[in-house]
Amino acid sequence: MLKQHFVLTLPQGLPMDYQRLTPGGAVRTATGSFFRPITNSSQWAVIAAAAPAQPYFFIRDNQLLLSPASAGPGAIVDYVSRNWVLGDPFEERDTLKADDDRPLFAERLLAKGIVWRWKRQKGLPYDDSLAEFEADLIQEINADRGAT
Repeated sequence: MLKQHFVLTLPQGLPMDYQRLTPGGAVRTATGSFFRPITNSSQWAVIAAAAPAQPYFFIRDNQLLLSPASAGPGAIVDYVSRNWVLGDPFEERDTLKADDDRPLFAERLLAKGIVWRWKRQKGLPYDDSLAEFEADLIQEINADRGAT
C-alpha cells in the first residue's frame, strides 16, 4: 500500500491502483478547503440537486462525483494505492511474483506481519509478535509523516 494523490480533471474516474481514500480529508479543493463525503446515493441525489456552496463528493461506479462541479477542477484526491510491490523494471503491482520483487515498505514489516499471522493461524501465542509488529508499524508511519 502506498499513499498517492491525483489532481482532478472532470469527469474523473478513479485510478487503476485505487484501493481506498486516506482518512481525514481525502478530497480537497485547489484553495485548500475540504470536500465533505456523502455515503449513500439518496443523500447524493439531494446534494446534487441543491448545488450547495459547501463542496461534497460521492464515489459511485468507480467515478468520483463532486458538487458543486465548479469546485472540482484542480482539486486534489489523496488515496491508498493497492500496489505495494516493486518489480522489474520498476513496475508497481499488488502481488509478489519473483524472488527479487520487494515491497514498497520496509521488508521487516512484511516479515513481522507474516510471523504473527502464521502463529495466530496455528493457535500459537502471538501477542508478543503482534506487539512488535504494531510498534514497528507506528514507527514507520511516523517516519513517513516526518515525525520523530
